Amino acid sequence: MAESLVALSSPLCDLPDELLLEIYGHLDDESLLWLGSTCKILHFTALHFLVERHDIKDPTDGWIFLYDSPTVVLKALRIALFLTKLESLSCYPNGNLRRLLGEISEISLLMERLSSLKSFSVMLSIVDRWIRYDAKDSKVLDETVWYNTFTSLLELAIQKSCTHLCITGGHSIHTLYCSPRAVSGVFFLLLCLHSILMQ
Repeated sequence: MAESLVALSSPLCDLPDELLLEIYGHLDDESLLWLGSTCKILHFTALHFLVERHDIKDPTDGWIFLYDSPTVVLKALRIALFLTKLESLSCYPNGNLRRLLGEISEISLLMERLSSLKSFSVMLSIVDRWIRYDAKDSKVLDETVWYNTFTSLLELAIQKSCTHLCITGGHSIHTLYCSPRAVSGVFFLLLCLHSILMQ
C-alpha cells in the first residue's frame, strides 16, 4: 500500500522551493489556486505565493488587509490550511457590482471557518467611487439580495465574537437598487444592525 501512495506522489513536489517559485511566477492566479488544491505540499507553497503576489501580508501573523483584491485571492484564503487563526480582517471590496456580492459571500465563507475574529472592517468607499463615476444610472442591485448578503456578513462577525466592527462608505449603494422604494445607505445600515441585534 505504501508503495502505491509513493507512486501517486507528484515529482513536482520533489523540486526545490526556488524552482517551484520560478514555476509559480509563470502561472496565473486561477492556475495557482488549482495547483494549491492538489496536495498539501503544493497547497502551502502555491497559496502563499498567490496571496503574496497581491501584496497581502503573511496571513499567519493574525491579520489580513484586502484592498481591491481579485476574488481568486479570497478563494485562496478561504481554503488555506495555513490560515488557522485570524484576529483582524479589513477589506475594501471591489467597486464592480458583478464582483461585489461574490466578494461579500467569499468574505463570509472565510469568516465561517475561523473560530473567532476580534476586529472586522468593511470599507465600501471603492464601491461609492465606482457608482459615482462608472455606474451611469444602472439600477441593477436587488435590494433584498444585498440586504440578506450584507446582513449575513455582519451577523457572522458578531457570532465570531467580534469586538470591533467598522463599516465605512456605501452611501451610494441605494442608488443601484432596482426597486423605487429603496432605502438610503444610512437607513439600510441601521436596518441591518437592528435586525441583527433583535435576534
